Amino acid sequence: MAVDISRSGDDITLSFGARRNEERADFRLFGNKHDYYRMAMGVHLNETFRLLTQADPNIQPIDVVKNDQDLILRLGYAWSKASEPAQAPPAAAPLPSPSPAATPAQAPAQEAEPQLRRVSRRERVVGQPPPEEEPERNPKYFVPARPLLGESTEAEVPTPQPSAPPPAPPPARPSAGPATPATPPEAVAEVSVPTPAEPPPGDTGLRVRVTPTPEAPPEPSPAEKAETAFREATEEGTLAAWEEFLVAFPSVAQAKEARARVETLRAEAEYEKAKSADEAQAYRGFLQRFPSSVRVPEVEARLRALELQQEQARAESRARTEVDRRRREAYDETRRLDNTTAYRVFLAAYPDAPEAPEIRQYLKGSEADDAAFAEATGSTAGLEAYLATRPKGRHADDARKRLTALRNAGSEVAFQEAQARGSSEALEVFLKAWPKSPKVPEARAALDAFRKGKTEPGAGAPLPESTVVAPYVGSPPVINGRANDSAWQSAPGTEIPVAGGPRSIVVKAVHDGRTLYLLAQWNDASRDDQYRPWIWDAAKKTYRQGSQVDDALAVALFRGKPPSDSCMLQGQNQEADLWIWRAFWSELSGLAEDETYRISRERIPKSNPYASRGGAGQVWIREDPDSGSPGWSFFIPVDYQGAVIPSYRRAEASGSRGDVKAAGLWEGGTWTVEFARALDTRHADDLALKERNTYALSFAVYDKAEKGRHAASGLVRLELRGR
Repeated sequence: MAVDISRSGDDITLSFGARRNEERADFRLFGNKHDYYRMAMGVHLNETFRLLTQADPNIQPIDVVKNDQDLILRLGYAWSKASEPAQAPPAAAPLPSPSPAATPAQAPAQEAEPQLRRVSRRERVVGQPPPEEEPERNPKYFVPARPLLGESTEAEVPTPQPSAPPPAPPPARPSAGPATPATPPEAVAEVSVPTPAEPPPGDTGLRVRVTPTPEAPPEPSPAEKAETAFREATEEGTLAAWEEFLVAFPSVAQAKEARARVETLRAEAEYEKAKSADEAQAYRGFLQRFPSSVRVPEVEARLRALELQQEQARAESRARTEVDRRRREAYDETRRLDNTTAYRVFLAAYPDAPEAPEIRQYLKGSEADDAAFAEATGSTAGLEAYLATRPKGRHADDARKRLTALRNAGSEVAFQEAQARGSSEALEVFLKAWPKSPKVPEARAALDAFRKGKTEPGAGAPLPESTVVAPYVGSPPVINGRANDSAWQSAPGTEIPVAGGPRSIVVKAVHDGRTLYLLAQWNDASRDDQYRPWIWDAAKKTYRQGSQVDDALAVALFRGKPPSDSCMLQGQNQEADLWIWRAFWSELSGLAEDETYRISRERIPKSNPYASRGGAGQVWIREDPDSGSPGWSFFIPVDYQGAVIPSYRRAEASGSRGDVKAAGLWEGGTWTVEFARALDTRHADDLALKERNTYALSFAVYDKAEKGRHAASGLVRLELRGR
């Protein structure tokens, strides 16, 4: 038998064959040098048998003999029946030991033996022979010192001599069935590694022995081991494979690249971990451990985004904290004020506050009380009814105060009227009608003075009527509280006497065909232009509302038939268009309050009752603002803004409440006030004026006073001259 070894790259083919009669059988083992090395070391014997059987089904493993020096694989080969002779050939003689050179008698037989062709990897994989000769064996992989399985030169095994008597054939195996033709004897091949051994006595068959040198098999060099391990780690491509390579080969040339790959794989693993957590701390840890990673720009960008989000979250938290602080302060101030207006203002500013449900519940419960008090406000009968049904209501104290004020106001008006008439009879009527009025002492003193003859003759007669002429002017005055316009310089002035205050007021009027302009001047020792301002209480760290009130001037333009005199309590039905300039509100908004007031001997809704002059029953008085919104709004401070701050803020007026412009100026103890209103505003609640017509009006002056505390004029005739 001939044994041949060929190589293509790292693939090795081990071929050996046997001949019987004219038929030849080839054995082939394929693999790389490491596979054969493991076979030679006895690691993969079963795999070796399997490969042989797969290569040729006629190959049958017989057994394995292993000792300290040899590893013998005994293989059988079953010849096909077509190649069998008529009679079984004699058994093959035992093989002699191989000799270094063949004898002359053996040479022809050796030459006649067909040579085995090397089989390439292409032929066993693709099934096609190579176009040209396979490369010769490479001595790099076949070292004479203890070669691997199949790593030896070709060896010819001499055939048995004809003169030698063949041994008897082995006995036939018993069979339970019918007789069958005898199975031809098997060709037996042995492959032994690594030292020669003589075949056991009596062994028959064709035998092939690969005889290595007695030297130990060569170990791969460190460089070869490193190269192989590096290639295997590259193919696997995992962090564990590269770490295992570095543990085994920490100092080889490939170690630098291996460490770089380990660093890259570790960085990727850490990056995926940080990306999964998506937290700033995880990204900072990545940058600290892998500052040179290709992922650094991406990680830094994401880290900046997270830090920006965190800063925004902190800013929002600070803003929420500040809002909460302001809300708590506003709520404390609202609880201090403890009125529905304050609570509604708080809800408008903080609709989602934690206190909002409680406040809404409170407002819902107090709405009925508020509605009843609002209905009762302004009339003594209403306030008396409110106190009768709700003696402990939310507004009970305020209702009592207002009731007292209304009663006193009625008595004050009656006292002023009695003073204006200037007679003992009028004072006696007052004392009889208002026996509990605060003005009683003053009225008694005035009555004593009359009785002692200290009053002027004619006192007690009604104030005389006065006439104000309003000429046409082409250049109207500017409404600024000053009397230096050319229109006022050319207009005649009328001095109108008043009772209960300054001796008189001077009135002028002009028109330009579209607008009526009025000017009034009177003496006042003090300028009062604040209305119940907020005053800071340093001890309580809060604001309280002051009691100051401002100066004012009212102009009433009577509708329909004018009354016999201007006294509101003279007992006649009357209705007037009322303009009220206020030193605080008008200077804040540039407007006068525009109202309608009615006086009736019959009770009217939402009116206040007053005793008529002379004790002749009662009259009912009602004031209604014109339609629309005023030019001011109530203001409640929630934090410190100064020692004294206004209680009202400017607002945009709308509707009929924005019809009358007004401005005033106090200089040298004199108030100068100007009014301007369209002759016809086209609003139903305003009195329409026309040129060449005469109208009745009256004036009332207030000095730090409201309601009844005023000085009133008699009736005044207003003549609008034509162009």
